[in-house]
Amino acid sequence: MYMKGADAVAELGNNEGVYVDRSTFKLHMGKPKGDPASEITRMGAKEVSQGAIIFRSDGKLYIVDAKPSE
Repeated sequence: MYMKGADAVAELGNNEGVYVDRSTFKLHMGKPKGDPASEITRMGAKEVSQGAIIFRSDGKLYIVDAKPSE
């Protein structure tokens, strides 16, 4: 369903993130306003093991920690 070989449309730099707006489904890239390490702790973020897939289905957003098919 999600191919690793597909062309990349953007790249995250160090300490950058992407936000998906649930109401408009628009993507917003940015950087934390404070120290990235403290933001990770504050938000309860977990390290992704292989990759993250965010997808939209029937007006809802889903995120999966998964390895894309080859």
